[in-house]
Amino acid sequence: MKEKLMYVCSNCGYESPKWFGKCPICSEWNTAIEKKSVIEELKSNPVEFKEINEIKLNGFKRLRTNISEFDRLIGGGIVPGSVILVGGDPGVGKSTLMLEISRNLSKVGEVFYITGEESEEQILIRANRIGMKENENLKVTSSSDLKSIFQALKSEKPIAVIIDSIQSMRLSNIGLPGSVVQLRDCAEALVDYSKSTGVPVFIVGHITKTGQIAGPKLLEHLVDVVLYFEGEVQTGYRILRTVKNRFGPSNEIAIFEMRNNGLQEVKNPSEIFIERGSLSSGSCITSAIEGTRTIFLEIQSLISKTFFPSPRRLSKGIEIGRVILISAVLSRRLNLPLESFDIYVNVVGGLNVKDPSIDLGIAVAIYSSFADVELDSDCVYIGEIGLDGKMRKVSNIEKRLMEAHKMGFKRVVMPHDRNVKNFKDLELLQYNSLLEVLKNID
Repeated sequence: MKEKLMYVCSNCGYESPKWFGKCPICSEWNTAIEKKSVIEELKSNPVEFKEINEIKLNGFKRLRTNISEFDRLIGGGIVPGSVILVGGDPGVGKSTLMLEISRNLSKVGEVFYITGEESEEQILIRANRIGMKENENLKVTSSSDLKSIFQALKSEKPIAVIIDSIQSMRLSNIGLPGSVVQLRDCAEALVDYSKSTGVPVFIVGHITKTGQIAGPKLLEHLVDVVLYFEGEVQTGYRILRTVKNRFGPSNEIAIFEMRNNGLQEVKNPSEIFIERGSLSSGSCITSAIEGTRTIFLEIQSLISKTFFPSPRRLSKGIEIGRVILISAVLSRRLNLPLESFDIYVNVVGGLNVKDPSIDLGIAVAIYSSFADVELDSDCVYIGEIGLDGKMRKVSNIEKRLMEAHKMGFKRVVMPHDRNVKNFKDLELLQYNSLLEVLKNID
């Protein structure tokens, strides 16, 4: 066993055996901190391989929060010994969600809520706001010293531990809380604790201005589940999205509504994203698959004469590159003079959609606004559009049609598909190109 002196950058975590004035990685000055590391000789331990059929789960059972949308999102419940990272904008409702999960889990056993950003009294105020009654199984403390927290947890038997937030925790004297070194060390320690005890750990994380969880990407690699809490703080709806899930489907979403008494589940998201009734020009109904769920959306477009040398292209809820691509197809393949018009596209409800099957909906909405034509509110437009103006088949078409039938739609405009002839009492209008679709719009 030997001691070795290392110098660690408190800003980015760069390590060097020699002192440095300017960090070669992040270019910050005077960030080198001494760190004595103990070098131990690796001992070889015998490795034994087992047949996968010989492995036993030993009473494996998921822990349910009784928040049906959250349980569905993570694959049916919390896996023992899993680490779940939840990130989101300030004020979006991360702490409120954690407190509601704590309330439900505390009906089964003891839950320990550790906050490094708020006082215990502030947690009580939030608990009263969401209507939480007296609860002996929910333990709260305000601390940022992870070593002391682990020491206190040794004599306890929690069923879940919540850390709010990882950026406020510290494990050593190297760097400030929230620095790369502290984030890495704290995350590794929490993962080791969870795996060794079988206690699931929730970690709340801040995000940067680019929308990524603050800290090294290693943080997301270490944990088992990564969730992003999205939504405009000014609006009432919040979207919890699975980015990584080792125990279930990824890119799944759960939708909540923020009310005065906390978060409420939205069981049928399509009802909040579309309003049945007459549509104004520039509005179109389309369908998207988010995870395993089919959602119907209203896409709005506005075309106006530009007053600038270069027309503007703005979008909300859809990647601007996709709007530019579709407008180029409309200009080149259908000869629409969009180069002299500004184009604005919006997804009602604040959902960010990446499913390519909404291409047709975007194109039809733009054309509807340009031609000032009102579309049928009982018709759904589904299809991907290529640069040649032809329509491409989309995935899970039967699932989309089933949901459209349940929602009471009468017609579906879609790409030509030999495998889909008729579907109950839905009228299927199948076309090969975007030009054919727009020719049949009254």
